[in-house]
Amino acid sequence: MDLRAELPGGQSRSLPSGGHLLRLSPHPKATATVQEPTQVTSFRLGMLDKHLLAHLERGGTLADEIGETLLRRFLHRALKNADIKRAVEEYGFNQTDLTLLYRTMVESLMPNPAIKSGAQHLSRMLAASLPFYEPVRLDEILRIAREGADENAITGIQALTDDRAKRKYALRQVGIAVAQKVRDVHGQEFGEPEFTIRQGGKGLEYVPSGCLTVLVLVLLPIGVFLVAR
Repeated sequence: MDLRAELPGGQSRSLPSGGHLLRLSPHPKATATVQEPTQVTSFRLGMLDKHLLAHLERGGTLADEIGETLLRRFLHRALKNADIKRAVEEYGFNQTDLTLLYRTMVESLMPNPAIKSGAQHLSRMLAASLPFYEPVRLDEILRIAREGADENAITGIQALTDDRAKRKYALRQVGIAVAQKVRDVHGQEFGEPEFTIRQGGKGLEYVPSGCLTVLVLVLLPIGVFLVAR
């Protein structure tokens, strides 16, 4: 995927060719150079993604109390992966910057920030969650943002004098470009997901308990099997 045509100024570094970033599944296979998140971490990220998606569909935002809590938990879980933690530190970012990246990707795709992650009808996830399932892809995003900031390679960034402000500006621009590419590629391959924001809604009324969610996910298939017998 080449971001040079997508970023203002067209001078940014490009992501790996072939659109591989955009074709990640929620449970990518491990490679020789990338430490795959543990099954527990991937499972919990998946649950938090579903909660974030449900919160947005019910009229909530990532800026309200529950949205902020869910996103903070998602990023805290993601940072337990050693490769993600290393990349964030190496390129001079932190969890606050990841929050900016995630929110930018979601907000730039509104009113539909979701993608289909597979051919199944219910295979939905937030486009912003996708890079966190395979650390090497998030590493590329952070690298491009850092280099774009250091080299003043994005239109509009030249007016900024503070290094932190430049990195945040670059991260925001890269996030917008990546989000659009993710949606375009997944839309072409799997179609558009159903996503309807409840008018007048305020999102989830409480932050779901992780233990309760696991219990429901385990017991629900058993209940369906018993009823079907």
